Parts: sequence; structure tokens; C-alpha cells
Amino acid sequence: MPSPPDWTLALQKQLNSFVREAWLDYQSSPQFRKAWCIGEAKQGEIRARIEQDIQNMPPDRVEFLEDLCFELSWQFCVLILPGFMSQTRSDPAEAVLDGLATAMGSIPERSASRTESKRRLTGIIDQLTQTLDELAREGRETDLLAYYASDKLATLLTASPLREGFLRPLLIMIAILLAVFERFKSNHFDHQIRTFMGQVSKLTDLSAADLTSFVGDVAAQVRTVSFEGEALKRSEEVLRMMRAGIPARGINDRKSDAAPAGTPRPEAASRELPSVPATELDSEFDKAISELTGMIGLSEVKKEVTSLANYIRVQQLRAANNLKQPPISLHLVFSGSPGTGKTTVARLVAKLYKALGILSSGHLVETDRSGLVVGYVGQTATKTKEVVDSAMDGVLFIDEAYSLVKDAPWDFGPEAIETLLKLMEDHRERLVVIVAGYTEPMAAFIASNPGLQSRFTRRIEFQDYTAQEMLQIFERIAYVHNFELAPGAVGTLLEYFESVAGDDGFGNGRGVRNVFEASTMRHANRVAAMAQPTYLDLTTLTEPDVCTTKPGAREVGPMDDLSAGYNEDGFNDRSPQSESAFEMGDRVFHQKFGYGIVSEIDGIKLTIEFEKDGPRRVVDSFVEKV
Repeated sequence: MPSPPDWTLALQKQLNSFVREAWLDYQSSPQFRKAWCIGEAKQGEIRARIEQDIQNMPPDRVEFLEDLCFELSWQFCVLILPGFMSQTRSDPAEAVLDGLATAMGSIPERSASRTESKRRLTGIIDQLTQTLDELAREGRETDLLAYYASDKLATLLTASPLREGFLRPLLIMIAILLAVFERFKSNHFDHQIRTFMGQVSKLTDLSAADLTSFVGDVAAQVRTVSFEGEALKRSEEVLRMMRAGIPARGINDRKSDAAPAGTPRPEAASRELPSVPATELDSEFDKAISELTGMIGLSEVKKEVTSLANYIRVQQLRAANNLKQPPISLHLVFSGSPGTGKTTVARLVAKLYKALGILSSGHLVETDRSGLVVGYVGQTATKTKEVVDSAMDGVLFIDEAYSLVKDAPWDFGPEAIETLLKLMEDHRERLVVIVAGYTEPMAAFIASNPGLQSRFTRRIEFQDYTAQEMLQIFERIAYVHNFELAPGAVGTLLEYFESVAGDDGFGNGRGVRNVFEASTMRHANRVAAMAQPTYLDLTTLTEPDVCTTKPGAREVGPMDDLSAGYNEDGFNDRSPQSESAFEMGDRVFHQKFGYGIVSEIDGIKLTIEFEKDGPRRVVDSFVEKV
């Protein structure tokens, strides 16, 4: 069995996870990006200019990484400062800075090396020490942790939908750094830890019980680190101090913030949404919106769903005040390619409708033609009713709904549609239906029946993921499964995703998951051949693991057998640079675009003149020769 990582590697792993997740969130959450960029800008003029820049400029990875590491460096240095004061500073204490500098220097695409990171950290420590010495000579005291609190880092625990995902590695890193001080004394760091935990409690709104449980999870991970000497014992003391520093007050404990008993409230505000307590509504609604904004890409989808939810909230408040409002259909059409998150968003819509008091259950029932249509007279209506009954008080999600309409006199799809429309009308207060599928077929489906046209008046388009977004999805999947990407693997994956972006045959997010599965299989083959794999070997996906551009390599598609076709190096036998199996002028069939003629060949990428859609650039693994 491989030995656990030493504390430097553990610190490096947590920091890289923290930075990677922050970058993913920075790109996918407009709310977080805005809060981060505004940061400490206090003047309205400056804030307005920054907001304008955010709208006009794409996220800059290098700039964000430098900004994030700068903020982290100051926060870490303020926390560990007592270990570097004149009366306690020692050579072993320098090892703490060495380890932190090594971790900072390991962040991919960051310009600062380990040496440069160490120089910057040392400069911050010297500056902080000098500041405290000057204040002491003047007979003044100040709380440096509060004084140097980072407004930008605070946004990770407030504006980000993934705040608990940031808090965990942050607490682990602090515990590791303080534990490796050989001359650690509780009284040196007690104030720092108590102040920091108080800030965390305030920013996250976690209750004392939840935060204590959270520190317990952190402790379990810290205990897996291979410390030397008494460091493990010191880490337990640090964790004890963290628990002791949690204020006995949190979101579930707060009473001082509440209005005094008997305080009158505005009439409109006192009328809450039907049958849903205000606190429960805010909690469930905010959680669903947070999950939505935390998804990668889908910016237009997020706007549409959030706007719909806000519209419903306002209309309900107007109804509570006896104000007239126009009728609104809650049924939705989701159109777009496979793998773009339609089912996931449908689940979140169900949660939002429940939070708004529209649906009492808010569960999602998924089905398609096979779940509604039976090949016998009279049976389709019965089966359709059974499925609708199971979705009552929730959302019925019908994928590839256009398959219910076929040009055949014997088809029973129209019977399913008519039954569905009647049940939607009979149970309009208890049922919401979302139909989904490719854009053009869905438009034809809705137009095929006046009843569908009148009930499905709101359409949300799901755009294909860009190459950068697919890379983010891969990185997030890898993180969830305790994998990290080596620097070379990032560029290789991005190049491949650029080659398949926009090709529905690849499957968008679904295709990314398949690429991840194939990568982990190559990783397993590589690691299995090692005599004594290290912790990093077990958790790092290298360029060969994800390779799609090296000789002898081709990434698998969503329908490929992940265990077949690999050569002795663990790669698939065909390369993106190898000759295509197609020739100019070949007549081919694509599963979405139909029939066409190959007009250009570039490795595995084909330009095809499709009979209906005109010229399209696709990957040849999703095309069949006719």
C-alpha cells in the first residue's frame, strides 16, 4: 500500500483544489465574478466601471490566479504571524514558509515560481512584523486579522454557490500550517484562530452545530496527513481550538438580529407565499438558485429560469395584495442538443416550483415515448395516465417528445398527446410538464397540435458547451472523484474539446463524462504497472492518461467500448492526425444532421454538405458511410 502524503504534498493538493474550484466558479457564476472583481472598490464610480468591464471582457485565468494567490498569501501570513515574531521565530519556522511557497509555486499557469513565492511570503511576514513593532513602540494595539481581512476572499464564503467547498480546504490548510510549527504554543495562536472562526461563522451563516460538524469532517482529513514528530498531536490541538473558537451563534441560533416582539411589519411583507413559511421559502429557493448558478456554462438558461422564478414570486405577492396579474403558463419547452443539462435544470425547476409553493412535492418523473405509448388500442391512454399520476404534485419531464408524432396511421403517439393535454387541463394546479429535445424537431412538435401551442408558450434554448466549458466540466468531475490534472493534460484536453465542440454526436457534457471514464481506465492501466505507486500517482491524470493528440491516440466517443481497441501503450489505435476512413465525395449519415456529402477532410474532422442543414464540421467517429 502507498504511504499517505507528507504535509507538503497534502498542502499542495488542498491549495490546488481550492484554486481550481475557485476558477471554475469564477467562470460559471456571474454573481461571484462580479462580487470578486468589485472586491474592495468602495467608490460607486469605480464599481460601475468594473461592472461594465466584466460584461465586455471574458474571464482571464492568469489574472484571476495571481489575484487569488495574492489574497491567500496575505491571509495565511496574518494567521501564522505569531510563529514568526522575534521572541518565537526560528529556523524550523522557515520550513512553514518553504512548504507554503512550494504549494503556491505548484499552481498550473501561475507565473510565480517556488522561489518567487517564498520571496513574496517572506516580504509579507517582514512587513507585518514591522507594523506590529511600530504599533508596540507607540503603545497601540490592533487586530491584524480583522485589519487585513480580505473582502475578495470573503466573497468565496458569501457570493459563491460553492462556499462550503472552499471552506473545507481552507481549514485543512490552516490546520496543516499551524501544526508544523515545532515551537507551537496554544496561547500564540488562540486569538488568531478564534477571530478567524468568528469571521467564518459570520460569513457563511452556518449554525454553531453545523460548523462544529464541518470542523469534524476537516479533522478526519487532517488525520490522514503523514506528519513528522509531534505535528499530528499539534494538529489535534489546532482543531480543538477551531471548535472552541466557533461562536455559540449561527443562522439557527440568531435571536439578537430579530426584530423585538411586537414590532409592526409592513402589510405587504407580512403576507407570505401560500402555505410556505418565509424562512423555508428563502432557504429552499436560494438553494435551488445557488445550484443553478453553480452549473458550468448555460448563461442564457440561468437568466431565463431565474427570471421565470422571480416573475412567479412577484405575481404571487401581487395576488396576496389583491392585484390583478396576467395568466402565465408554467409548462416549459427545453430545446437543444443532448448532454447540455436539460434534465438537471428540470430537477432544479421542480425544486423552485416547490419552494414557491406551486407544487407540494417538487419531484421529477422522467419518461419518453416508450414510457407513454403501447402498441395496442386503448392501452396508450391508460399507460400515459399512470405516468402522469406518478408525477402529480411534481414535474413530468418528457425527453425527445417529438417522437410522439409519427407519420403513420397506425401510430398511437397522438393518443398519448391527447391524453396528456386533457390531464394537464384537469390537474392544472398539481402538474407541470416539461418537454425536451432537439431545437428544430421540438418546434415542429409544438406546432403540430393547437393544444400544445396554447400550453407550451415558454421555450428555453440550451446552447452547446464551448471547449473551455467542457474542460471545466472534466475538471469538476475529476475533483469529485479525487483526481487532479497534470499541467500537460489540461492543454491536451482543451485541444480535443475544441475539435468536438458543436458536434452533437459527441454529446456535450455526456461526452465529457465518457472521456473522463476512458482517462481513468488509461490511468489504471498505467498505475497498475508500477511497483509502488505514490499518492500523487494514484490521484493525478497525466497527459498520456487523457491523450488525444499523441501518435496512436484517439479519444473515445459516447458509444465506444471503453475497454476495447487499446494498443500496448494504453492508447486507442487511431490518432486525430491519422488518415480518415472517409474520402472526398463519400455519401454519409449523421445521427442528427442526416445525409450529406463529405467536402473536406482534416484528420478526424470532416466538413459535410448536409442535405437539410448545409455545411457542418463534425468528427468522423459519429458519421457512418452510406
